[in-house]
Amino acid sequence: MCAGALANLCANALLKEELTRKGIVETLVGLLKRVSHPDVSAQVARGLANWVVGTDDLGIGRVLDEFATSGGLTTLLKLGGNREADLTVKKQVGTAIYHTLKAFPGMVKKQIDESENGIQPLLEMKKCAEKEVSLLAESCLNIYNSEMEGVVEAAAP
Repeated sequence: MCAGALANLCANALLKEELTRKGIVETLVGLLKRVSHPDVSAQVARGLANWVVGTDDLGIGRVLDEFATSGGLTTLLKLGGNREADLTVKKQVGTAIYHTLKAFPGMVKKQIDESENGIQPLLEMKKCAEKEVSLLAESCLNIYNSEMEGVVEAAAP
């Protein structure tokens, strides 16, 4: 119930700034580390997705810092790469990663590259029989790959 309540709070635009100040991402990640129940995983994924979607008004620096230092993306990648995760978790993970990649492609690409499994969780999600999950993963991979092309073009003489 607690994870669901936090996920609901994360969707409230009026509370996002205060939740960010109080470390909501770290709280959700910590909750997932302490409780391994599938319903908690689904609610944490929903909370992270709710927090990511529409955080533009908080300012890029604060959003990047909170998500990067609190393990938000790493947690999403682990949840998405879990083959036993239910579809609700995968949909929420796909939504959160997509919106984060869309808003902060360079930072997210770097975190994905530095993560334990790299893009493997996205590749696993792309194989999902659920079309929505598969399309979200494919969209994430397209953004990731376009960011790779930008890096290659920038490095060219």
